[in-house]
Amino acid sequence: MEPAKVGHGGDGARFQFTIQVPDVDRVCDELEARGVTLLNGPITRSWGRRTAWIWTDIR
Repeated sequence: MEPAKVGHGGDGARFQFTIQVPDVDRVCDELEARGVTLLNGPITRSWGRRTAWIWTDIR
């Protein structure tokens, strides 16, 4: 996933929050069941970590 473009004034704050979980696949299944949108993943990265990106609009 490519970094987001820099926002313009008034677009609001942006941040990336990273957490580790024991089973990414299980957590992603649970999040999807609760209506969370996965942007990508779960995938295994070239360095061996299994990751996923989610989106939530907290406005």
